Order: sequence, then structure tokens, then C-alpha cells
Amino acid sequence: MEVGAAEDWLFVLVEGEVDVIRRDRWIRMGPGTTIGEMELLDPRGRSATITAYTPVRALRLSKAAFDEALRLSPDIARGVIIDLVRRVRETHEPRPPS
Repeated sequence: MEVGAAEDWLFVLVEGEVDVIRRDRWIRMGPGTTIGEMELLDPRGRSATITAYTPVRALRLSKAAFDEALRLSPDIARGVIIDLVRRVRETHEPRPPS
């Protein structure tokens, strides 16, 4: 996944780890993480580049399936919101001194 790409699906990591690279920051994420949901909620293109750190197995979910899951399950919507808030905080936390 590349910054700026316009796509209509997301991934849920099942196994492995990925690096999320955005501007001058990167975060490593593992199983249970969703990748690409921001593009489905706000279609301005991908906000980060994702690269596999280890071999990865993931589930691919279309925008239509994602929208239906959010409509049918407030728990899924809440989980997506919690994950997005966590990522915003991680992205904006100051870096520890090197």
C-alpha cells in the first residue's frame, strides 16, 4: 500500500507484522490491526505506506462489506474508532530522545 493510492478495501492482519510509514514516522503493527480503514471512511487516498516486516497473512475486506459491518454492529464501529484514536495519539506523541 502506498501513500496517496485510492483503493476500496482494507486488511485485517491475522499473522505477522507490518511497518506503517507516514512522513518521518513509522509504527510497527501486528495481528488484529486494521489497515486501510481511513481511506474507506475518508476517501482522499492512503495516508501511509505499509510494508511487511515479517511474512503476513491478512483478511481483505471490501468497502461494501466494511460499510455493512459498521451498519450492523455498533461494536465493530466502536472498535474502529478506538483503533483510530490510538493511532492518532501514537502519531502525535513526541519521539523519545535518541
